[in-house]
Amino acid sequence: MLLYLGRAPTLVVTSADIAEEIMKTQDITFSNRVQTRAAKRIMYGCRDIAFAPHGEYWRRMRKVCVSQLLSLNMVQSFHSLREEEFAGLMVKIRGASLDGAPINLGELLVQLSSSIISKCILVEYALANLLYWFDWKLVGGADGNDLDMSEAYGLVIHKKIRLQLVPVTHSPAFLK
Repeated sequence: MLLYLGRAPTLVVTSADIAEEIMKTQDITFSNRVQTRAAKRIMYGCRDIAFAPHGEYWRRMRKVCVSQLLSLNMVQSFHSLREEEFAGLMVKIRGASLDGAPINLGELLVQLSSSIISKCILVEYALANLLYWFDWKLVGGADGNDLDMSEAYGLVIHKKIRLQLVPVTHSPAFLK
């Protein structure tokens, strides 16, 4: 059955055989997503992994995602976040045990995994957006060369100075 959700044609399949045919042999035909004006505006001109048309570019994006974002180092970098969320879960369970109240463990585990995934994604997404949409300059006209980024061995104590930056807006090329 062919439905139109807005202006987008949507195929509804109710047969397992036809669904298998679509997913195995016709997958490239049905793999592209609708590129709406909102998606183009928000998702980098539909060049991100979620909205990019299926092809060589999308395959490269998927390869980078798997090799970089889901690498062992990246997963380990969020270890403290997972520990923090798990500690929060333990507090909820401990509180319910003191009250003698029943808990829905399945619901708590879904909330836990959703919270961890959301925070991991939002941290990366927020940082990527900050770097993409703004150029940054140091406060007071300081130059990046003025910052001492050298490494030294032994015990070194530096005065802690805040790194203050000024965002400078610019328009990406695809919005011009």
